[in-house]
Amino acid sequence: MSINLMGLTLANETLQLAPPSSMVITRAWNSPAVRLDITIPHREAVDDLTRIQVSHGEEVLFAGFCDELVRSVDGSGAAVSISARTPGALLCDNEALPKTYTDLTAQGFFNAEIRPLGFTALTVPDASSAAEFQLNKGHSVWEAFCLLCFRLYGREPHITADNALAVEALTGADPVIISNNPAETGVLRYCSLEFTTRRSSALSSIVYRDVGGAYSQLYQNPFGNDQQVRRNRYVIPAAEFTPNPALDGYRRILKGQLGLHSARVAVPGLCNIYPGRAVYLKDPLTGERLMAAYQVKIIYTESGCLTRLVLADPAYM
Repeated sequence: MSINLMGLTLANETLQLAPPSSMVITRAWNSPAVRLDITIPHREAVDDLTRIQVSHGEEVLFAGFCDELVRSVDGSGAAVSISARTPGALLCDNEALPKTYTDLTAQGFFNAEIRPLGFTALTVPDASSAAEFQLNKGHSVWEAFCLLCFRLYGREPHITADNALAVEALTGADPVIISNNPAETGVLRYCSLEFTTRRSSALSSIVYRDVGGAYSQLYQNPFGNDQQVRRNRYVIPAAEFTPNPALDGYRRILKGQLGLHSARVAVPGLCNIYPGRAVYLKDPLTGERLMAAYQVKIIYTESGCLTRLVLADPAYM
């Protein structure tokens, strides 16, 4: 398979780079930044690069900023290794302004903190606002926006495949089908499959502290307790959830539910799948399950390519 690499220097010059000897692209639902780790056989000097783009045919697999460039020589020869992240890294690398907001909407925060970093599109369910939103020091722009969106909608934002931001439930439409049944055609075949039920992830209840300082507010898992676990936590609600402390409990329970059922699948070849994409898993070992891509890792070497998927229950993403 052919991988095409283009780099941009500090002098704003475009360089055609040699095909890689190895490459890993990591996409994750819980991070706005896609990560690239790539090694290129190269003997001559290489200018410092600010950007790199990876393409396969007409598909752009990665486009982002270079974080680190290492030039090395050993017994195997000379090489250049590059670590890079997509523009979503700016949301993680920049700290949000600590302040107390009034009548704050997701669009208002987006315009003030996120649009200046180069993002232009946001999709939200409605124009809900927080009468008061206290943002303490130490949160990245992404962490702050996640807290605000959860406060407003009970759901965190995610980066879409076209590098926009959205706060929306996954629909399960147009799923990728994974099955090794020879009678099915037009599906992805796997070379390894692992399905895990992690009962230690789920919480049965949370008791959060009230305004008087007593742990008096019981919050039961709203999704039920089909795994029959008994696991309680005592929580001091985050300042961002002061007007509705139960939201902090709900957020923690939701994360526990997310880890309850997961699958790891390895698929031969390059599958250009983004986190959030519906995946219909069909196998006698697991039964038929509608899941969603939580992490996608494209692994390329000179001998071939493999795509590793971590799948999760879309109801909790």
